[in-house]
Amino acid sequence: MKKILIYFTLAFVFILGCSNGDSDIVAPFVEITSPRDGEGVTPPITVTASATDDEEVIWVEFFIDGIAVFSDSDPPYSYIWEASELDDLSGHTIYAKAADGSDNTAVSDEIAIWINMTGWDFSIRETAHTSSSASLAWTPYPAGGGAYSAHYSTTVGVDTTDPAGISVGLTDSSTTIGGLSPSTTYYFRVFFRKESNLVGSDEISVTTDEAGSINWISVSGGGFSRGALDGSSGLEGALPVRWITVGDFCISETEITCAQFGEFIAAGGYNDSTFWSAEGWAKRIDKDWTAPEKWNEGTVGWLNGVDYPNNPVVGVSFYEAEAFANWAGGRLPTEAEWE
Repeated sequence: MKKILIYFTLAFVFILGCSNGDSDIVAPFVEITSPRDGEGVTPPITVTASATDDEEVIWVEFFIDGIAVFSDSDPPYSYIWEASELDDLSGHTIYAKAADGSDNTAVSDEIAIWINMTGWDFSIRETAHTSSSASLAWTPYPAGGGAYSAHYSTTVGVDTTDPAGISVGLTDSSTTIGGLSPSTTYYFRVFFRKESNLVGSDEISVTTDEAGSINWISVSGGGFSRGALDGSSGLEGALPVRWITVGDFCISETEITCAQFGEFIAAGGYNDSTFWSAEGWAKRIDKDWTAPEKWNEGTVGWLNGVDYPNNPVVGVSFYEAEAFANWAGGRLPTEAEWE
């Protein structure tokens, strides 16, 4: 029994001795804090990193395009990258590596940047949207050349593998992307390619309107004189002068656009007599109307159709306009309201 107790005591002391000899095995945490991932930067470039450890960070090393360029042992950790010899718009990668006193090391996430020698503010902004389109604008590349493409997705992190809304010319600084779904949030980026260099704008989000959504403005009612004085050259029906009173009403803020009328078509408006007057439906059947005149006929004649979502719709008869208004939950204005 005494011998067993001695063995147990020795084993217990050995185990305790091992636990007292544990070393630090926790690696530091390190990240690039400037510049931002995807940013266009103008030389000289200050690269900064943040590093923390449960004991002490001994050094932080900076890597440009996979090559170690500088080591800093004192916070705040930074490196001045001259970069003056690099080509404008050229892309590069940056990451940092940190070590603690126990030789544990860690590597930050890699970021991608591009050289912006001209100080170009390549940011995009929304200029308009409907239930099926979004209009974007940006400042063009000041040195000229190259071409743009706009891409979009319903998730963040848009890149060139996402659908291209449109490719635009090298002098353009705006575009409209159609064919979008109503009541949906989209994320957009514009990319600029010049020779072998490809750079991207910031990313913005745009939420499309509800289907058939129309912005309304209120008009206060009132009265006015309409007609011509006796003996004047007024048109037939202009006599006599009379007082017209109009109540309060709302009217669409802008003309109905091709995008908005396109929703009426897509919703089957030309196949549903519910929205048409009896006379209008008979006319639609007789004329075999399925869309406004010159709809989707390209750039010849009227610019009418889905390729021109923000253009006012044209080529519609009174009956088609009336059917659209009924479908959208409104009505056509009266002559007095127009006046």
